[in-house]
Order: sequence, then structure tokens, then C-alpha cells
Amino acid sequence: MYTCVWLQRWTWTLCIVSWVRGSNLLHVELHQKHIDMTLFVDHVSLNKSRLKIVLVLEVLVCLMLVVRLLPGMTAFLGLGIFGRLKTWDFPAPRPWEYIWMINLMAGVLGLKSLPKNDIPLLRQYVIGTVVFGICPVVYGIFDQIDDLYAYLNEKKSIGTIQGFPAVIVWFMFLTMAIQLHGFGLYFARQLHKSWKPRLDKKKN
Repeated sequence: MYTCVWLQRWTWTLCIVSWVRGSNLLHVELHQKHIDMTLFVDHVSLNKSRLKIVLVLEVLVCLMLVVRLLPGMTAFLGLGIFGRLKTWDFPAPRPWEYIWMINLMAGVLGLKSLPKNDIPLLRQYVIGTVVFGICPVVYGIFDQIDDLYAYLNEKKSIGTIQGFPAVIVWFMFLTMAIQLHGFGLYFARQLHKSWKPRLDKKKN
């Protein structure tokens, strides 16, 4: 009889211990999931903030380029304001500058994709950045490389921008643009990897 009572108590003790351990494990798992979700949200928010900064800088650079191209655009359109703008110390616009200016639309699409985690808009931003951002920049580097070589060796410049050698200003712009595009594509890629699983769940 005592043996039966002892076994019964021992069984209940094991059950209680198992239940407590199971509860603790469940609590640990839930806590770990909460931590993982918090880290995921923080990671996405950080990449969003970084991409937003890059996109704002891209838009500002595009607006600066618009100002630089104003004399050429007004001359092409035959606007009367060209008489005032032609006194600006700017060389003739290059074709790749006009193409790169279209990149402004890609930047706007990227900004619109952030509030609602819009993957299609983010993809359009990536495509627009590659086509109208990186490709013109690469072309511009090859277009200006001979002028840069001539300036560095002979100190000759074919034009100036507000008194500075145009080729140096162009290469400063090209260097800044390629860095902005590189960071923008990297952060967009990170956001795409974070957003895609949720989009797949909604489809299923």
C-alpha cells in the first residue's frame, strides 16, 4: 500500500515537473520569437531609413543637375529666358546628363514604395536606377576619361563650371552618383528580401 502511494506521488511529481518544464520551454520559445520579430522590425526600419536618406540625396542631386542643364534646355526649347541664363559659366550639356536626369522618376518611385512596403514599386525603382542611373554614369566616365587624362597631364580643360575645371566637377558628380546608386540598390535588395516572405504568405 505504501509502495502504491509512493509511486502515485512520484508519478504526480514527474507530471508536475514535466508540465513546468514544458511551460518554461514554451515561454522561452515565445520570448525568442518576440526577440526575433523585434530584431526583424528594427532591421527593416533601419534599411528603410537608410534607403530614404539615399533617395532624398538622389532627388536633391537631380534637382542640382536640372539647374545646371537649364541654359541648354531653354536654348533647345527656344525660351526667352535663355538670354539671361547663357551668362552662366556652364559648358554645353552632355547627352548622358539628360538621360541621368530621368533617374529622378526612379527616386520618386522608391520613396513611394517605402510607406506600404510596395515590392512592385521597389522593383521599378531598381530597374530605373540601373537603366537611367548607373548606365549613364558608366557612359559618362568613359566619355570624360580622356579629358581627365589630358587635364591631369597637361592641366588643360575644355570648359569650366563657375571657374572650376569642368572635367573635375563632372568626375566629382559621377563618383557621388555611383556611390548613391550602389547604396540605394543594396538597401533596396535588403528590403526586398525582408518584404518578399510576407508577400508570399498573403498570396497563399
